[in-house]
Amino acid sequence: MTKEIKTSAKNLKISPRKLRLLVKMIKGRSIKELIEYLPLVSNKAAKFLHKSLKTVVADAGHNYNLALEKLRLKEIRVDEGVSLKRWRAVSRGRAHKYKKSRSHLTIVVEEVK
Repeated sequence: MTKEIKTSAKNLKISPRKLRLLVKMIKGRSIKELIEYLPLVSNKAAKFLHKSLKTVVADAGHNYNLALEKLRLKEIRVDEGVSLKRWRAVSRGRAHKYKKSRSHLTIVVEEVK
């Protein structure tokens, strides 16, 4: 039976659409490669992904004594969080509504034998 290590970051101040664009790009890469690659990406989503990946690797090392080379990315899921509803004043005393989207990020890694 393989061990699964899971981490989640909730209410990230970025829309799920923007976060999913980067998640699609990084699927299929090794964790070691991602930890080196993500700080070089000039994208707000990369900062959130890099921080969450470092967290799950640290959890695996501390709680299960697993090295970075023994870990494989099993799943990355981006869900929609609570949207902040706002409005903006426009001409003729009217208002337009808009939403500020938030995201939930879940990363699952597993042990490679």
